[in-house]
Amino acid sequence: MNYHTILWDFDGTLVDTSPGIMACICYACAQLKQPEPEKAVLRKFIGPPLYDSFQAYLGYSPPLAEEATRIYRKYYEKDGLYQSNIYPGMKDLLKDLCSQGAHHAVTTLKPENTARQLLNHFDIAQYFTLCEGADPSKMKSRTKTQIAADALNRLGVKDKSHTILIGDTVFDEQGAKENGIGFVAAAYGFGFSTPPECLFYAESVEALRNFLL
Repeated sequence: MNYHTILWDFDGTLVDTSPGIMACICYACAQLKQPEPEKAVLRKFIGPPLYDSFQAYLGYSPPLAEEATRIYRKYYEKDGLYQSNIYPGMKDLLKDLCSQGAHHAVTTLKPENTARQLLNHFDIAQYFTLCEGADPSKMKSRTKTQIAADALNRLGVKDKSHTILIGDTVFDEQGAKENGIGFVAAAYGFGFSTPPECLFYAESVEALRNFLL
């Protein structure tokens, strides 16, 4: 095993949260009497910060994006949270990596309390040393670069040569690069249609297993 510290993105990497996310975005749009986004646009919301996504992908003004984000978060906590599935084979992969001494951390743009709830729901919380995520009380989240940097600091990582970040978006790619660690693309997620600059382009959890173990 070449990598002893692994930072994991959440949505689209550990867990397929797309059904709940898409349903809640559509709900927020309906509540604001805005058109329902097409599915291709909805997919873009999986991973990036919501507040930014409502502006970037739907053209909402900052005040409208803020209100949409509030509506989304309230509805997601009530109805969307558990409309998700852990990727098949992921739990066994985490278990096997831990048995070989790997240390794991979640680094997500998702609200941290929500990520923790789902880690417990899918019975994988025990495989993670820590979880770094967004503060739901703040509309503007830390960037993935900042979240990953805080995780590395809390983990006490000194030698980054055996540390990687696994994720499915350009935000993850950027976070890894700006922290001087390797990047593994979770191509089975939602952010990449072509391989980015990365150590490995994992088209399935099984492929990821073969690369890591």
